[in-house]
Amino acid sequence: MGKRYSQILRLLDNQEFMSVSQLSQILEVSPMTIRRDLDEMESKKLIRRLHGGAAAIKTQNNEPFYRDRAVVQVDEKRLIAQIANELVQDNSIIAVDSGSTCFELVKLLQNRPITVVTNSFPVMEGLLYSNTVKVIVPCGNLRSHEGAISGSDTIEYLSKLHVDQFFMGVGGIDSNAGITDYNIEDAAVKRIIISNASKVIVLADSSKYNRVTFANICPVSELDILVSDSKPAGKLYENLQRSGVQIITPSEAKEDR
Repeated sequence: MGKRYSQILRLLDNQEFMSVSQLSQILEVSPMTIRRDLDEMESKKLIRRLHGGAAAIKTQNNEPFYRDRAVVQVDEKRLIAQIANELVQDNSIIAVDSGSTCFELVKLLQNRPITVVTNSFPVMEGLLYSNTVKVIVPCGNLRSHEGAISGSDTIEYLSKLHVDQFFMGVGGIDSNAGITDYNIEDAAVKRIIISNASKVIVLADSSKYNRVTFANICPVSELDILVSDSKPAGKLYENLQRSGVQIITPSEAKEDR
């Protein structure tokens, strides 16, 4: 089901509207199954349900729960994580953001000799039994919706730390709005880590392209690398290129080997 959700999101990203019958034919499942999928996806705030079909949510102010985001675009997130893992150098200090794509990366870091700074409880849990990873956790307030620590104490603590790389999850990437997230406090945490990171690496599947969420993080010019399942197009691609952001997708990563 998670894979079909990912397919539906990708199809809707390329169309203003798709009918139940169109989705049924493309995905080769019954209209009843599509209706059930769309109803479930709307309840998780992943799409906008319309009469006879659905549309993508291009601007999102309501943050889906972490557990709901974790079951969509799973294959894409794993590919992104594999590429990101190759960017991590042994004995380095990295910051790993909250978010389901970042958690896929953590699964690959468990035996690496590195130091990880994180405010994410899923990331902490993923590294709990590692014998090689040193984990540094800031103080602050737990935001249970996301499973992340945030607040003024978190920002003060993180302001004193410098990291080699920051692997960041985002709510949206847009040519005009830049990099955005769902929550103001989470965005503030990301900004302070960006200011103290030698390299900023965004991990984002293509469903985040041309999407604007509630809280501003930074312009695209502050990114060093974007790792995604496919390249963006149009103005977003032009803006990233103009800003000198390196874009790495599975096809580019394969060519480099």
